[in-house]
Amino acid sequence: MALINCPECNKEISDTVKVCPGCGYKFKKSKQKKEKKEPKIFKSKKSKRIAIVILAVVIAALLGIGGFWGYKYYLVPLQDYKVAESLASENKFDEAIAAFEALDDFKDSKDKVLETHYKKAEYLLESKSYVDAVKEFELAGDYSDSKDRVNETMYQWAEASDVEESIRIYEELGDYKDSADKLASAKKKKEADDALKKMETAYDSCESSRTKLSSDKKSIIVDSSSQYDYISSIDIVTIISALGLPSSLFDEMCATNALMGRQTETYDYYEVSWSYHPDNGLDVIFKYKN
Repeated sequence: MALINCPECNKEISDTVKVCPGCGYKFKKSKQKKEKKEPKIFKSKKSKRIAIVILAVVIAALLGIGGFWGYKYYLVPLQDYKVAESLASENKFDEAIAAFEALDDFKDSKDKVLETHYKKAEYLLESKSYVDAVKEFELAGDYSDSKDRVNETMYQWAEASDVEESIRIYEELGDYKDSADKLASAKKKKEADDALKKMETAYDSCESSRTKLSSDKKSIIVDSSSQYDYISSIDIVTIISALGLPSSLFDEMCATNALMGRQTETYDYYEVSWSYHPDNGLDVIFKYKN
């Protein structure tokens, strides 16, 4: 119990009285403490049970949604990722690349695409499939030393190719290693090969039966029957032109007499020798000398 002052007479009285004993003032409100009310939803045990069930259902639903998304966006891609790795290890590179590409940004799938292109390129290089190996190293982009491997593969490709293909590749390689020197050598070889091919082309253009091509196709012999054998003379002119030799060479031959003996002229890839006799005419040998 506590003492309070009466608002009317100001006398100290107990806070439990309803009327002031001094002046008769009636207190309008009770001084009893209000009890804290419980929310209506929890007024009964049944209501509490319902609330707990609802909460449990909501939590289960959230867990279910989370589980579904986890399965769809992690567990399934993870399984596909492992399958792609397995395909790559079995050298099924194209299938592995397609599988990694389908995974898009999952883990390091994009890097795995480049890595698989690189591994495919190495596999192709071992089997000397240079064209496809170059393409795969290029598709590997910035992975490892792919750019250097492109040049090295092209260099090996040039070494293993025919002369015309080698020239094209060495020109593309520029100053890689000794490509410039290799290019010069390849061009020289092509010139020599072309010079040899001209021997057969020249012979195919001849008409005289007295014009012969050696079995190794490196010499053409024109054995005129007389100084009046014009068909053989025409063959000599034809051969000089086909081999790219100076036209003055025939004039030099015509100025030769029997006393001069056998004459010889040498060019880059050919050696031409001849002799003349009034009874037999010109006897000429065109020889490939490389």
